[in-house]
Amino acid sequence: MPSSIAIIGAGPLGLEFSQIYSRFGAKVIILKRGNSIFPPGEKEFTQRLKEILEKEGIEVRLNVEVKSARKENNKKDS
Repeated sequence: MPSSIAIIGAGPLGLEFSQIYSRFGAKVIILKRGNSIFPPGEKEFTQRLKEILEKEGIEVRLNVEVKSARKENNKKDS
C-alpha cells in the first residue's frame, strides 16, 4: 500500500479507487483536467460529491493538466 497516491481523472473508476486507497490509509490527491469531477453528473450532485470526498480526506485539484510523470528516489512524481 502506498503512503500517498495521485489519481489522474475523476470518472467512476478514479473516484472509486480514490476512496479505496483513502480508506486503507493512503493520502490521496485527485487530479482533474476540467472544472468538475464526474462531468456527466449534474452540477449540484458533483459539487456535493466533491465535498464528501474532501471530508474523507481526499484532496481534489481541478483544472490541472498532467504533462509528465517520473520515478525518483523510489517515488513516482508528476
